[in-house]
Amino acid sequence: MDYSELQNKAKENIIRNAYKLFANNGIHNVALVQIAKESEIGVATVYRYFGNKKNIVNECANSVWKKVILGVQDKISSLEFLQLTGIEKIEGLLSMFLTMYQEDKEFLKFVSEYDAYIAQEKQTLEEMQEYNNNFLTFHEIGLNFFDEGIQDKTIKEDIDFDTFYYSITRALLDVSMKGANSPVLIETDKTVPIEKQLEQLITIAIFYCKKGE
Repeated sequence: MDYSELQNKAKENIIRNAYKLFANNGIHNVALVQIAKESEIGVATVYRYFGNKKNIVNECANSVWKKVILGVQDKISSLEFLQLTGIEKIEGLLSMFLTMYQEDKEFLKFVSEYDAYIAQEKQTLEEMQEYNNNFLTFHEIGLNFFDEGIQDKTIKEDIDFDTFYYSITRALLDVSMKGANSPVLIETDKTVPIEKQLEQLITIAIFYCKKGE
């Protein structure tokens, strides 16, 4: 293994440990010395690889979203998924938020922390470019399914896709993050669990854009 490979593995180890610390303790509550300790390296090495905490936070965000995208792309490329209608594909895509809530609350905790972090920290367009591109990848996948639905006549033609997509995905993500970050649920969440809330949002979204018989 050459030196560059060793560097890459060391960076991946730092990002992996930083991600877990950020998700479980809060980004603002984690210092570089903690990341170094968890990664079993010196803090000077962390500085040498990343320069500052903001770069580590952004690398964590980009890394975790890439993994999510790979998981989504793997699912939508299956033969079973490819045989679905356009509206069924949209429903399948939205249902991934429910699966995410059920199986990866750590990811949702991190995203919630990252949203709060970038709202407080000054980020340049260049720093946010890769993160924004990850969201555009999801948008493009959804748009392709939407176009398929219009072609196969399972989706209405007169819907503004961008408004529909950003509204429903933001709502699903917000509800998911709320559930992942609430150790003690409020009364309404006890009455209607987060899973039911997500299912209802997906049902409403599909009913809105599904074309009648």
